[in-house]
Amino acid sequence: MQDHPRGGYCWRSDPRLTLSSAFKLTEGHIDAFLDAVDLPVKILLFSEGFARYPGIEAILQRHPRFIWRVLEGGHHLHMEAPERIAAEIEAFLQLQEIPS
Repeated sequence: MQDHPRGGYCWRSDPRLTLSSAFKLTEGHIDAFLDAVDLPVKILLFSEGFARYPGIEAILQRHPRFIWRVLEGGHHLHMEAPERIAAEIEAFLQLQEIPS
């Protein structure tokens, strides 16, 4: 947010965020990061979002302890249908053992 010259505020963003990343991870890097995660994980992918990333399903299949699911929807499904996302999260949390 930034001050608007006529009063109030307006949205601003860094145009560099739309450029390709200068740092690319190899699949080996990705696998090393994912192997280091030592807690329960559920990944929700949206059909019109990251689920379209080439190779994402192959990467996740190499890490079978991760629970993942592709839901119909776009990048902002969490804002368009928060009840669906909340239900997914709640179901995942109910499966977890809470230490006493």
